[in-house]
Amino acid sequence: MFVGALALVRRDGRLLPARVVAVRLPAFCKVEVADGAATQVVRATPEAFAAVLARPVADFAAVAGRIAAAQARTPGENVETAWQLLTDQPCGTGEVARMVYGGETPEDRDDALLTAGLADD
Repeated sequence: MFVGALALVRRDGRLLPARVVAVRLPAFCKVEVADGAATQVVRATPEAFAAVLARPVADFAAVAGRIAAAQARTPGENVETAWQLLTDQPCGTGEVARMVYGGETPEDRDDALLTAGLADD
């Protein structure tokens, strides 16, 4: 976990993209999340983190750009299958990335999480 990390955080029963702004492990981290049109900084316990992605983001505005880029390169017919593999099967992000993108680089794994992990919203 590091400042600037792009993460998926469970908050209010939803999985949200977040940018880590402070690390106070093992107790908590502070993350920036969208709150309507604005953003807010909130505390997140380690248990709230569903994933921390490999590539950092410079600011919260870059989060939407990373999600859009991941969704743009993802074949739509594979999103549902990828989501099922991530949630219902003992399948790692590398396997999902290989199925969706044909590779399992850190960017492929990140994009699989950003696309399939947020597909239920």
